[in-house]
Amino acid sequence: MTLPREIAAVAGTNKLKVASTIAGLALLVQRGQNFADIDTVSDEIADCDYVPPQPFGLKQTRAGALYRAEAILAKVPAATYGVGIENGIILFDDHEPEEGGLDIPVVAVVRRGVRATYASGSGFQVEGRYVMGSKRTNQKTTCGKLIAAETGFNHANWHLDYAGKVTDRGETLVQAVFTAFALHFAGR
Repeated sequence: MTLPREIAAVAGTNKLKVASTIAGLALLVQRGQNFADIDTVSDEIADCDYVPPQPFGLKQTRAGALYRAEAILAKVPAATYGVGIENGIILFDDHEPEEGGLDIPVVAVVRRGVRATYASGSGFQVEGRYVMGSKRTNQKTTCGKLIAAETGFNHANWHLDYAGKVTDRGETLVQAVFTAFALHFAGR
C-alpha cells in the first residue's frame, strides 16, 4: 500500500528554516520513522500582532511558533502540517535582563485538525547589552540584528560566527524540528 504524499508547510521563506525542516524530516526517516512522503513548501505569512519581533520568555516564543504554524496552514490549504519556528530570548534572570540570556528556537508542528507538538533546540548565550538593546526598542529590534550591527555577522545566522564557526542556528533548528515531529508521530 502506498501512502499519500503529505505537505509540511514552513512559515516564512528563510532558507535556513526551510533547509532545517527538510533535514529534520530526513533524520526521522534515517532513524526508521515510517510515514508518508512529505514535501516541504514555504511561504510568507503576516506578522503576528501579539508577539513582538524579539520574543522574551517561553510563553512569547511558544506563542510565536504556534501562530506561524497555524498561519501557514491557513495559507496553504493542501498542507497537512504547519511548521512554525520562533527564536526567543530566555533570560538568565527574569528580574535582571542585563545578565543576558539564551537565544533558543521553539518549533511548533501542527497537523491539520489534530494538535500541536513543540520542541526546542539548544540555545546560544546572548550578552546583556543586546538584550537591553532589544528591550529599549520594546522588542521591535531582535538581538540578532543588534549583534549583526555591532559585529558585521549575518543577522539571520549570527550564531555561526558567534560560536567560532563550529556550530550554527541550523543545527539547533534541525534538532528542534526532528524532536517536534518525533513527538507528534509518537502521539504526544
